[in-house]
Amino acid sequence: MLAWLTFLEGWHHNPRMQSLYIEFGRLLREMRIGKKLTQLEVAEKVGLSRTSITNIELGRQQMPLHMLYLIANAVGVDPQILLPDKKFASGEAGLLTTKIESLELDDASKRWIQSIALGKQKGRGRK
Repeated sequence: MLAWLTFLEGWHHNPRMQSLYIEFGRLLREMRIGKKLTQLEVAEKVGLSRTSITNIELGRQQMPLHMLYLIANAVGVDPQILLPDKKFASGEAGLLTTKIESLELDDASKRWIQSIALGKQKGRGRK
């Protein structure tokens, strides 16, 4: 149990892991908004609090693997749609995340910059 808690406490300090969860959250938010669902509606469908959905969308909260299927079902997409590109786990996106995190901006501004920069890298950003 202690090893698991240590892992959970330390994942935020690993840019590779952080960028993976941030991108998952970005994809979830994009799909949820596209389906015109509120965070509360998704939360109620999967048995989580609205705050948990908020934190998942912001990349601040990890979730067990089985929740991927519940959340995908709640927003009406296949689970694969919510899975970030492998570069988010391999570290390719980690350097950019680290640079963005080092900026002297509020968290919302950092998330916006990251969503635009990483979204465009994946071909999902605005044109």
